[in-house]
Amino acid sequence: MIKYYLHKALSLSLQFPNKLYRYKMAMEQKFQKLPASVIPKHYNIHLLPDLEKFKFTGKINIDIEIKEATDKITLNSLNLNFHSVKLLSNHAEHKPVKTEFIVDEEKVILNFDKLLTQGNYNLYIEYEGNLEDNMRGFYRTKYTDDKGQQFYSAVTQLAPADARRCFPCWDEPALKATFDIELTSNKRTTLSNTSVIKSIPSENSTKYTFASTPKMSTYLVAFVVGDFEYVEKETDGVLIRVYTPLKKKHLGEFALDVATKVLHYYKEYFKIAYPLPKLDLVAVAGLSYGAMENWGLITYREQRLLIDPDNSSTATKQDVTFVVAHELAHQWFGNLVTMKWWTDLWLNEGYATFTQFLVTSHLYPEYDIWSQFVNTYFLAALELDGLKNSHPIEVPVDNPSEINQIFDAITYNKGASVIRMLHQFIGEEKFREGMCLYLSKHQYGNTSTEDLWSALEEASKQPVARIMSTWTKQLGFPLIKVETHDVENGVNIKLSQTKYNSDGSQSTEKHIWMVPISISTSQNPEVHENLLLTNESIEKTITGLKPTDWIKINPGVVGFYRTLYTNEMLDKFAVDIRNRRMPPLDRLGLLEDIYALVKAGYMKTDALLDFLQNYKQETNSNVWISIVTILSKLQTLLDYSECSKGFRCYQKRLLKGIYESIGWEPRDNDSQIDSLLRGKLLAHMSSIRDEEVTKEARRRFERHVNGEKILPADLRVACYKIVISSGSKEDFESLFRLYKTSDLNEEKLRIVSGLGATEQAELIADLLQFSLSDHVKIQDGVLVLIAASQTAAGRELTWEFIKDNWETIAKKFTAGSLLQNLIKEVAGKFASERKLGELEEFFGKTSNCWIDKAVQQVLENVGISSAWLRRDAEIIKHYFSS
Repeated sequence: MIKYYLHKALSLSLQFPNKLYRYKMAMEQKFQKLPASVIPKHYNIHLLPDLEKFKFTGKINIDIEIKEATDKITLNSLNLNFHSVKLLSNHAEHKPVKTEFIVDEEKVILNFDKLLTQGNYNLYIEYEGNLEDNMRGFYRTKYTDDKGQQFYSAVTQLAPADARRCFPCWDEPALKATFDIELTSNKRTTLSNTSVIKSIPSENSTKYTFASTPKMSTYLVAFVVGDFEYVEKETDGVLIRVYTPLKKKHLGEFALDVATKVLHYYKEYFKIAYPLPKLDLVAVAGLSYGAMENWGLITYREQRLLIDPDNSSTATKQDVTFVVAHELAHQWFGNLVTMKWWTDLWLNEGYATFTQFLVTSHLYPEYDIWSQFVNTYFLAALELDGLKNSHPIEVPVDNPSEINQIFDAITYNKGASVIRMLHQFIGEEKFREGMCLYLSKHQYGNTSTEDLWSALEEASKQPVARIMSTWTKQLGFPLIKVETHDVENGVNIKLSQTKYNSDGSQSTEKHIWMVPISISTSQNPEVHENLLLTNESIEKTITGLKPTDWIKINPGVVGFYRTLYTNEMLDKFAVDIRNRRMPPLDRLGLLEDIYALVKAGYMKTDALLDFLQNYKQETNSNVWISIVTILSKLQTLLDYSECSKGFRCYQKRLLKGIYESIGWEPRDNDSQIDSLLRGKLLAHMSSIRDEEVTKEARRRFERHVNGEKILPADLRVACYKIVISSGSKEDFESLFRLYKTSDLNEEKLRIVSGLGATEQAELIADLLQFSLSDHVKIQDGVLVLIAASQTAAGRELTWEFIKDNWETIAKKFTAGSLLQNLIKEVAGKFASERKLGELEEFFGKTSNCWIDKAVQQVLENVGISSAWLRRDAEIIKHYFSS
């Protein structure tokens, strides 16, 4: 690292001898925010992108206020070459005597020879930069059409802290300003946050001038320059357009319809109208995140926006609904009201996640979306937050290099989960009143978490801050232990809380949460009693219960905690699980708690395998999705034991009834979740290797690759996986040919998932090499590697490939959370002490600060899985042998 910095400094000093470049190791000094002595008021930016030379030139005027006399102006800039800098005030011109670039801090210091007094100034800079293909800042991205013709676009991804790669700025969320944008382009589509108010054509290009923006943070500024077409619709005076690649505008109709409905709903719900006259949703070829909420110009990966009526699955349509709803929620939560600093990122992401479910539930009740929330977002948050290497929702963030590490299931999923818990606790009416108060009071400003609690307290008259701070400032969540004993005419119940740890260890520190508790019983499963657990334990007597009645904690799975029952209490649940008298979410929640407790060592694995037998006659698809997910995790674990084959036999017996019920063909009365289950169940069958299932999949696959369009999109991943998992090299090559001819990114990713099911080393090696080729979009390369690791054999080969190509991979996947996700999905699935040692040795030599949290979580997960197998190996072996 030291050699690199010295070489780079020397190289730059030779190119720009009048400028001083200073490089320091990051650990030499603590990160510091920009000085408060100078703040921006307004930016006037003109950019000229060149998509042939992959460069851009820029001119920027920044109206600034110097609040304290200074001889230095410090702002953010990275990888931009300055050609001219001057400071203007009252017709006087000041030029810096030294322009000092501090690359490791991503700052530039303009040094002046005399003191600049308080007042208003204009900072003018001419500069240039490169349109890299790294999906950061102002970058280039390539789209290839069905004829092989390539089209380049210039796109921005400025969040969380990459506006400095596009224009010199004060790149901190609290330093809001207004923006006037001009873009000169020779492309058919040139977009920014606001509407075009003037265009001046010349011989080879057109200069577009855009209306002034609202006051906003730098990370929300956006530009798109390329070749697109669009569909449009108007609602509430707002013109909504969905931009697609050329000849694909029909694929934008579904998202346009969703956006129109969602925008109107938010206007009514928040009681604040969307403040811009237009809203653009653009499908771009390369994007590090699934989507980005730039104000008025939202960018999306293609598969998160485009729907083909004939080739898009139910899951994709639902995902597009979610993502559109999420990004539109940000136009209020994040754009209109923005967190002061990244410590409160969850105010943006947690609320947008909760709100996407709120609006989807209202507009599309057939989705049964809150049940799906439990099965996806809620459980993913619990899984991550059970680790000692998790982090609080309000996580201290210093250096911007740390920010991408918290774009995870804590910030999004746990944030949304505790909001859902609060929503139920104070009620819909008061919750909505508090949200509207928060938005109206702080619009165009910046907030911290305390501002949100204050608004909700004012509306609800409840001690929201005191309750919720225990959930947002502490890492982890409680394990609620339940004990009962019979009393006259009822049952006494004792609830106590301790911190849940996924490794089963006891915390040395005392942790107390203020826990909203709901209780239901077999007397009336739909009626709940509520209380607030504020100390270590609480007791309550429930009258009218018989000794045989069950008592269920957390009905509806709203409380963010795990529950530990006695064996006697668990036995009482069995009958009402089998006859399905217990509500579906409660059946699901019980099973998920038992799985987590077995993993942590509170219970033995055979107890989980026995408890699963109660679900053989289960009819609810959401519960079955949970069961299949648990079976998949167990299969991954037991692939590192002697019991893998025995567990496959166990699964065949358990899944026989639901497979015969749901089958391959859609039924007339299928719900949204039934369709999702069918695809998930059949895809899981690829790991079970059932002969009947394989035979049917092969029959459909052969007709599909031969050009008969008989395979619905919902079944393609499953069919591909089942055939490839037991198929030949010819099957693999047949499917790969479909990849090359497909022009729908959604289908390409389905095919990749299928190709990764092979266990043939030669074919896995081919797939691994393909992941880094120019034929795969950068963000999709990570998905190819993850797909290749879905079997035990593939995981070993993928990990060796990652180690052998680490330098290339670490450089290629720097944007967003790509590298962190890759490490978690591949290395985090191992379950042996030998692999744990390998991982510790490798990352001990190669880890970087911006992936440290992901590495720590991977090591902890592998350690937990290894300990689980070691602890229960003989029990599991005996279970299947008997």
